[in-house]
Amino acid sequence: MTAELRPEDTRTEISCRAAKGVIMLLRREYGPAVLAEVFSRASLPVDYVNDGSNWLSFDAFNRLLAAMVEVTGDTQSPFKAGTQTSDPSTFGPVRVMGQRFLSILGVYRMMAMHSRYFVKICDWALLGYSQGHARLEITYHDGYRQTQWNCDNIRGHLSSIPTWLGAEPAQISHYTCIMRGADVCIYDVQWEEEPSYMVAIVGALGGVLLGVLGLVVPHSLRSASWLWVTLTVALGVAFAGVCALIARLRFVRRQHIEEADALMKATGMIEALNSELQSKVEDRTRALTEALADLKASRDEALRKERDAAIGVLASGMAHDMNSPLNAINLTLQALGEDLPKDSPSQPLLTSAERAAARCKRLVADLLAFSREPMMSADTDLEEVIRRCLALFAAESSPNVKTTFEVVGKPARLKLDKAQIQQAIFNLMTNASDAMEGKGSIQLRLLMAESEVVLEIADDGPGMSEEVRNRVFEPFFTTKKAGHGHGLGLPITRQLVTRNGGVVDLESALGRGTTFRLRFSVRPKVESSKDAGDK
Repeated sequence: MTAELRPEDTRTEISCRAAKGVIMLLRREYGPAVLAEVFSRASLPVDYVNDGSNWLSFDAFNRLLAAMVEVTGDTQSPFKAGTQTSDPSTFGPVRVMGQRFLSILGVYRMMAMHSRYFVKICDWALLGYSQGHARLEITYHDGYRQTQWNCDNIRGHLSSIPTWLGAEPAQISHYTCIMRGADVCIYDVQWEEEPSYMVAIVGALGGVLLGVLGLVVPHSLRSASWLWVTLTVALGVAFAGVCALIARLRFVRRQHIEEADALMKATGMIEALNSELQSKVEDRTRALTEALADLKASRDEALRKERDAAIGVLASGMAHDMNSPLNAINLTLQALGEDLPKDSPSQPLLTSAERAAARCKRLVADLLAFSREPMMSADTDLEEVIRRCLALFAAESSPNVKTTFEVVGKPARLKLDKAQIQQAIFNLMTNASDAMEGKGSIQLRLLMAESEVVLEIADDGPGMSEEVRNRVFEPFFTTKKAGHGHGLGLPITRQLVTRNGGVVDLESALGRGTTFRLRFSVRPKVESSKDAGDK
């Protein structure tokens, strides 16, 4: 199964050329099955990493190294993967330039100068060098931290460089290490470098010395004309050879430097195009995500409005059809209550019937309030509405439910439908009382500010689970026992508040009670024409 590439894994931080050694090692030593398992655990596609023009995030690269160690059980595998850079398919351009420079030290110097083309999370610097020795420093940018597997992989890269030119691998040791508390990583690199052109140079110098000796030897040894001619010719040939060799080396070096600069410029252009493409992909992904979120929000809003419209039609019809029978039932119960003696055994049944009728009456009131359009009244005193609601609730609720009311701030002007807001508050208080099974406390707190008024209705009941919180405003969803709830109270409450320009927030957790917050924006005070005329 091919792993799906995540956008955050393609950040321009580590060139896939650095990670390609993992593929080479796994293919050569473990086979395709282990290769597939490693990349599956790292949640990375092999084809993407195998393309040297791609980039990986530092996190994805470390995830790949960790998966390789976990699957193979070889803690040296990150180092071994680093040594695979000797393969031409990994750091191809750099390898070509290194081979043509014919200097191991030149390759290390070039790596320090042009590391930005392959890694973006740190800076490389060549601190010092001598024949067969170099010291390289790696400083990580803010937000990035060296890891053990990445450190081993770097050591593998550095060790393999002499093999590009046919020499033995270099010996790598730490001068300082971030893993041991240092601020930077400094690597000491030592290798055995075979001299280039040394045989020719030594031969030329030998010819020069031979010629000089021909001038200083005794006259008796150079009396023969052929010996003098031979020595002179040898001296001339040696000098000409040295001059030609120097000229050739200068020409080749200049040519290679030009080629190296051209390759680096081409690499820079590819990198710029890749970064631009990556940026466009991220922008398109972000835009698509936002569009999908907006579409989901629009769909949810459309579904909610459709449900509310259906409830409105249902509410209007049910309310009118149920109102007349309920009035008749209430009148009959009142008449029976007046006729029956106080100690009649039928009184408990009558009381139960009256409570049931009261519940039906509240349902009808909810439906009627929901079905009609709000009749907004300017300068509504929300505190007064709440106190009327408290009085009504006290008359109908259990005496074991205690209520408190607190007002914070100065009075604010609101434009509301008093009846609908009173019905919404009463529904929330009734819902809290039912959740507490008629025993507990309800705290009301009115916070008034210049721009917003917030009413908090909190109870110390059992609270709600996340599943219930997500569905509590769905029509006909209820957690109450059969016959004790219709699942319309909270949806109707939210709709009433929304129609009046408010918002309902819910905060609840199991064992911690429930808090509803009704938020209303305060309308700025508009000076009346009468007041303006008086001035």
